[in-house]
Amino acid sequence: MKKPRKLREPSVYPNNETGGWILDFDEVRDGVLLKNRRRQFKLKADAEKERKKKSRAQKRLEQKKNGTLGTSEVKIAQWLFSEMDALPWPGVTVQQVLEHFKATFNPGGLRPLSGVVDDFVSYKTSSGIKRNSYKDIPPRMKKFIEHFQDAKVADLNKDLLVEYVDSQSLGMKPKIYTLVREFLDYSSNDGHASPAIQRKLLKEFELATNQGKRFGVNVDMAPTILHISEVRNALRIAMDYKVRDGVRGEWLGALVLGLYCGLRPQEIQAVGRIQRGEPAQRNSKGTLRPYTALEKSRGRDLVWDLHIQLNKGVIVCDERIATKTNERRNVTIRPNVLEWLTFIKANDLPLCPSDRRWSRDQKYFKRQVMDEERQRNKRWDDVYRHTFATFTRIRKDVDDWEYCRQLGHDLETGRKSYWGMLFDDETPEEFFSIRPSDFL
Repeated sequence: MKKPRKLREPSVYPNNETGGWILDFDEVRDGVLLKNRRRQFKLKADAEKERKKKSRAQKRLEQKKNGTLGTSEVKIAQWLFSEMDALPWPGVTVQQVLEHFKATFNPGGLRPLSGVVDDFVSYKTSSGIKRNSYKDIPPRMKKFIEHFQDAKVADLNKDLLVEYVDSQSLGMKPKIYTLVREFLDYSSNDGHASPAIQRKLLKEFELATNQGKRFGVNVDMAPTILHISEVRNALRIAMDYKVRDGVRGEWLGALVLGLYCGLRPQEIQAVGRIQRGEPAQRNSKGTLRPYTALEKSRGRDLVWDLHIQLNKGVIVCDERIATKTNERRNVTIRPNVLEWLTFIKANDLPLCPSDRRWSRDQKYFKRQVMDEERQRNKRWDDVYRHTFATFTRIRKDVDDWEYCRQLGHDLETGRKSYWGMLFDDETPEEFFSIRPSDFL
């Protein structure tokens, strides 16, 4: 009996006719062996990346033929046996099993803690907003690594983290708690392809510290938002506002994207870079999918064609914009928002000032729209996003899951820290009815 032909290892070699590169490979598609497949690439790096992908697929296929488990399957099986007694199986739903799996399964547990900390520091220091406020993060996280020395991610537990924060001086405890919490939140974010830290650890840490109250962190105060009267005032000012040698209306795009689309400050800046044709920042995984030559040829229209799709009524936040979670989400463009974005496009206004002007001049604009006391006592970074979340949540046509999808967060996070305090007479209908024609 003739033995089945073994899949040929993928190989890359130059194409002397076009100057590009050729990938030769075999593959199995729908149970049929396809021999001598060929793909062409302009860059060797792209060809090598695809070669590695095909090679991994072949190994998985061989493992499947031999009846053996792949690496990820072995890890899942080990988790299943170790957690067998952790759930009251009679009456447990599939959804509960999946939630428990997401909270406890940790394939990145063997990673060195120092590498995960480096990822977090890189994200914070390259986010592009208020760089001066991030100057203390690298040295503080360096002390964090020195304290835990050669620990692995799996070695962390709530008791060790609480002990570390408790060992700080009295004035530093709230700051270190906040930094450690941000580190756990970032490294366990479900938007990552493989979260390094279990989400369960973050919840245990918050529970053990009473959400920071043990260290003097006040978490009861609702996040700062703009009320409807302040929103109208801000939009009226932004129509003509400029700082120094800027252009009139340069802050209107950032205001609309934050207030009515819920984009994070980093995401607003990323949209502005794309509009200006500047290189994008690295995302949360440290990688970046470049634009093709055809996409780049669109110039300033690129952002309107690929990301702010007015004809489809969505803003596409993919990995080139969603820098925090690296998770694609589509934000709905509501009728009044469509008018604002159309106005911005028709007048060729910037969607966001340059990074330098953002970090240097945004404080002048924000002083125009909120009183000094609230500026001094609150973080300014996410005021617009919190305003969007507060008014979106109480819309009758938006349920919990749609609300979280628009924000790019899980339901617990969206409920806990995103709802501001509204006046009794404020309604989402009034908020989402403010249009450019009101000020022209």
